[in-house]
Amino acid sequence: MLLEINHIAKIKRATVEINDITVITGQNNSGKSTFGKLIHAIYAAIDLYQNNYLFALKYTSILEELENLNRWVDGKRASEVKLLYKDLQSALYQQKRKEDSAQEEALLQDAYLTEEIDVLLNNIQQEMTLKPYFPNRKTIAKMVENISELQKQPIADHAVFAKLLERLLNLEFPASLISKFSLTKSARVTLKEDNGDLVQLSFKNNHLDTAGCTTDLTKKYKKAIYLDDPFLLDALPDTSERRTYGGAPSEQMKQANESNYRLRLIEQMKKGEVSRQVRGERIANFLSEVLVGELVHKQAGYYYFSKEFPNGIPFSAMSSGMKPFAMLQILLQNGLLASCEYLIFDEPETHLHPQWQIKFAELIVLLAEAYSLKILVTSHSPYFIEALDIFSAKLDTKFYCAEPDRHDARLSVLREVTGNLEPIYKELYQPLCELEELRIKQKKTRG
Repeated sequence: MLLEINHIAKIKRATVEINDITVITGQNNSGKSTFGKLIHAIYAAIDLYQNNYLFALKYTSILEELENLNRWVDGKRASEVKLLYKDLQSALYQQKRKEDSAQEEALLQDAYLTEEIDVLLNNIQQEMTLKPYFPNRKTIAKMVENISELQKQPIADHAVFAKLLERLLNLEFPASLISKFSLTKSARVTLKEDNGDLVQLSFKNNHLDTAGCTTDLTKKYKKAIYLDDPFLLDALPDTSERRTYGGAPSEQMKQANESNYRLRLIEQMKKGEVSRQVRGERIANFLSEVLVGELVHKQAGYYYFSKEFPNGIPFSAMSSGMKPFAMLQILLQNGLLASCEYLIFDEPETHLHPQWQIKFAELIVLLAEAYSLKILVTSHSPYFIEALDIFSAKLDTKFYCAEPDRHDARLSVLREVTGNLEPIYKELYQPLCELEELRIKQKKTRG
């Protein structure tokens, strides 16, 4: 995959080739995470759109209004509301139970339900017109208006997809999607898959320009997983409780789907409870050697069982160093890694001893080989970067540095350093050189 960026967040311009493994280094606040967040948001929006999320959200919201309406109407209209309510419930159930629901089918269902809703609303409005003293007129009229507005929402076109994508992008880049220092106040993203599939996005004044958005939404695109927090599952019981008591079903649906990459992944991990066999004996043995135990999903979250902890301990009680390995074990067991193509790590070495950084790098390479994953990694660790370079010798691995732009140091550009990692190591060892100079000065002062 080829990703081209112009004036997104801190990145002035960049071209990144993502094949087997891609490594991006650079100082803090240089924009390294921009690439992974963009890829994840784009594919998340496409996945939601193609799996008829907008259909489900639309009719879940209408169901809520019908439930309210049913409390205020009576007689024949009450029967009509109940019948329509059942039809909508059935349509939502049918869509949910299909793993690969076609959008054409959803559009046909949308057209049918629209006619049914029109009949009900027209009947209610005619009855209110004919009866001067219609009970609860204002309340019912407001509900009819709400349903009518919800009914007008399209579920499938480029404009509605662009709005969904923009909402997800704003979650990942809440401060400003377009670089604050861009003189043109415009930006562009081009994502080209190996099979020729193309996603082109244009932005003006910090908004997605629908006219400049090119995406063939009839094609199936890849899925991406973004990992930057080994403590992610510590909060799993809390998120389960929030979802249970989080208000209306439509709001719960939005919270579960139109959320940042962390909350979306939690929702995916909660759904994937079926244990699947890990591909490759080497990966299974590798994780068994590191974890020396197993992870079990319970209602209150994930628990770790081992000889040391025969009764189990919650995920939150595991050591920080074990959690990144445990996260991958869970993603493997519930099939999420098998169903995605892009796996994104943001500084995965953060809580790992150098020895385990090397182990984690080896595991990443094993995953790329066994699951044909395209892996994007950002890192500050020379141990981790060197290990990836050694273990991935047989793979198509690319290395890049995020550096200050020569003309405007507030922005970053990307330089490919594949084949010569000296610029990476020079930058990472610079602090040690500075400390050595300080030590020499101290010795001279004491002398």
